[in-house]
Amino acid sequence: MTMQTTRSLRVDASSAEALATVRSILFVATLALSWITVKPFVNLADPSLATLGDNSDVLNQFAYVLLAGTMVIFFLMHEPSRLRPLVRPAYFAMMAWFAVTIATSTLPALSARRLIFCFTVIVLAAALTLLPTTYRRFCDLLAATVVVILLLCFGGVVLIPELSIHQASDVAEPVLAGNWRGVFGHKNIAGPMMVVFIFVGMFIARTRNIALGCLIVAAAAIFLYFSQAKAAIGLLPVVLALSWITRRLRSGLFSALVIFGAVFVLNLLTVGSLEFEAVRAFNKAVMSDPSFTGRTDIWQFAIDNIRARPLFGHGFGAFWETPFTYFQPIVEGSEVAFASHSHNGFLDLALTIGIPGLALALIWTLVLPFRDFQRCKESGADPALTTLFLRIWMFGVLACGFESLLFDRGNPTWFTMLAAMFGLRYLSVLRLG
Repeated sequence: MTMQTTRSLRVDASSAEALATVRSILFVATLALSWITVKPFVNLADPSLATLGDNSDVLNQFAYVLLAGTMVIFFLMHEPSRLRPLVRPAYFAMMAWFAVTIATSTLPALSARRLIFCFTVIVLAAALTLLPTTYRRFCDLLAATVVVILLLCFGGVVLIPELSIHQASDVAEPVLAGNWRGVFGHKNIAGPMMVVFIFVGMFIARTRNIALGCLIVAAAAIFLYFSQAKAAIGLLPVVLALSWITRRLRSGLFSALVIFGAVFVLNLLTVGSLEFEAVRAFNKAVMSDPSFTGRTDIWQFAIDNIRARPLFGHGFGAFWETPFTYFQPIVEGSEVAFASHSHNGFLDLALTIGIPGLALALIWTLVLPFRDFQRCKESGADPALTTLFLRIWMFGVLACGFESLLFDRGNPTWFTMLAAMFGLRYLSVLRLG
């Protein structure tokens, strides 16, 4: 081997390591931005949070656009062929329908701005799992990021409880006083994210380090308990059980029945209680609060307004927290007066982008990820990573029965669910590095 060849190999190795470092930085930056935003520890006692209008954080949106633009340029320069799995008719059909609903929106400018932000989130989620150069680096970066966020959450509870725990002085929902939220803006964001961290901890314990993984699981479980996020706490064992079952079922039909059946039953017991007397009677017999903490009023209000514009909806992101909803004649004591979304992902999509839009979204968020999961099983894709993505996706789909996650722009749970969906897609067609 000549001296020139040796020098060339060293340069190539140095360039490869530099590129891997850039990928790692982008990976961590994406997780940090998507999970804690540029302004963690929001002061919920700030009166400006109660003002009417679009209260979007310009700095946060700028950070998303900048990072998404950087990601697009990076992948156009390095291995653009790895993005081929994203070429799917369902994805383009969904984007086309979004464009249609902007044109028919009650507030077209607001819908357009919010859709652009939503698209940047999709770009980041699509790129995330392609960034790490090796399986081991993916595990290490993911574990390190989760540990840091857990430390921030617990540190916030100890050092700045007024910004990490819901207070009676909060402008909205002072009844949540005492519930932990950490770096997140609400306990209903903190709770689901702790469930995600539990899944990550289980993955790390299985693939890298048992002690570290168990520590992540324990810390996230403690924080989840004190967040008092009831839906997240209730769904955790359900998802663990369903993922265990579907991983072992050989029949794709039976797997579909398990997953889609769970989604159907959950929504039947919740939103279905408004339409079916038998379901309503069952809920009253077995539940202490059959109104699901006032959600039934919100669901009914959403259903009534879906019927008013069933084809195109009211426009993406152009219904809740607008003059139309703020100045509705609401019965005193109803939770509708304080709602920022439908508290059901499927209702919210029908409400904002119409029933055809909901159908396209169901293909994207339910049918395609399930097909990718089945292909992962059939091809023998890494079982630990497949299970991680399966659990995150399944949890997100079931959580839509209580929260409006689907296409909810910068919602951390939606971003993580979306990344898991893309992860299943890549695992089904690409080889791990």
